[in-house]
Amino acid sequence: MIRARKILSLFAALLMLSQSHVFAVGSRGLGNQAIGAYSLGQANAVAARAEDISTNFFNPAGLSHLSGIHLSGGFDLLAPEYSHTSTSGAKEDAKDNSFFVPNLFLGGEVKNTKFSWGLGMTSPFGLATEWSKTGFSKYVATKSELKTLHVNPNVSYRFNEKISAAIGADYMRSDADLQRQVNVFAVNTTLPPFTIDPTTPDGSFQQEGDGDGWGYNLGLMFNPFPNHRLGLAYRSRISMTVDGTAKLSNMSGSMATVFGGSTYSTAGESVLKYPDSTTLGYSINFSEKLTVETDIEWTGWSTFKEQRVTYTQETDPTRLAILNSGNPQSRKWKDVLSLAIGTQYKLNEQWALRGGYLYMDSPVPNETYEPSVPDSDLHGLSIGTGYTVGRVSLDLAYLANFFKSRNVSNNVGAPLSDVDGKYESFSHSLALNATYRF
Repeated sequence: MIRARKILSLFAALLMLSQSHVFAVGSRGLGNQAIGAYSLGQANAVAARAEDISTNFFNPAGLSHLSGIHLSGGFDLLAPEYSHTSTSGAKEDAKDNSFFVPNLFLGGEVKNTKFSWGLGMTSPFGLATEWSKTGFSKYVATKSELKTLHVNPNVSYRFNEKISAAIGADYMRSDADLQRQVNVFAVNTTLPPFTIDPTTPDGSFQQEGDGDGWGYNLGLMFNPFPNHRLGLAYRSRISMTVDGTAKLSNMSGSMATVFGGSTYSTAGESVLKYPDSTTLGYSINFSEKLTVETDIEWTGWSTFKEQRVTYTQETDPTRLAILNSGNPQSRKWKDVLSLAIGTQYKLNEQWALRGGYLYMDSPVPNETYEPSVPDSDLHGLSIGTGYTVGRVSLDLAYLANFFKSRNVSNNVGAPLSDVDGKYESFSHSLALNATYRF
């Protein structure tokens, strides 16, 4: 009991230390592959294995296969790169940013029972893109940021040597910040006295807010034959209302008159629905040293039908007409399949080498593609290594995501903006984790 209290106290302290950095930013669309170094080194193809406490996220049924209590903490360093080339040949690069994404896991067996437990803190979704305030996308998106915190407690039960199952809760918190420029000149031409002054400077629009929601997840592991294991994991949808503030600034002319000054703010809310997902994994131990696994994941991104903001406090029809210009924004994302293959080779008791490949289909259709989520199909290659000495393990991994270039032609932002053109992306992910087994 004393040891358990010490472990929980340490875990709580680590949570407190990381609170200012727990929100993460995804390396691909709204999905973030960076969950931990052990899994990333194998392209996250680990749903049918349970050698690391990060199984709490990928398939909590694997908790039943861990001995003792495991505490793991680490981080992923993400560095995405985006560029756009217009149909006329003008190229613009998004601002280069690097993002620090921590993760924490704690869990293991309940002595003298068939139960195991786990608790994880990760960030499986996120977004961060930043384009010039004077560039091609200024009236569609300049800065777009979505940060998430995912807390996931699980309980696993081992029926026998072949079958284990798990159930858990998913708590998700999100913090959103969406910004773009406003063509004040165009607005003023629609308002009395219908001023026409092309030199009118742009205004700015910002929508920010936060919210949270709950879901659940299920896991199953089954050994059909010796050295073979099947893993099946399901995570439910999570729906939340993001409450916050809409702000307009740098307004002038008739627009400033309508809104009562150069700046204005009002309450706004939006419903955000994270997708459900199902992962099927199959692993084979070809020898005591070599393990290979293949995973297939289905993700229900069709939940993302539109992006709608409701202004809950504003009643003036003229103001609402201006605020609702382009609102809601159609998304029409589609459900997608992803494939991953991961392998691990144990050189000896201390060292393990890892590698993997993944393919992910983009959920974003051409007709609603826009620069805040410059997503496309991707191929990913990962490498990693693990070193164990006594009760301590260190894991290091790197993932390179090669996005397919994408030629876009649609009416998003028209007539004020033209987002057509060629989009190119690439991202680096570097992960490091340290694990201690009690």
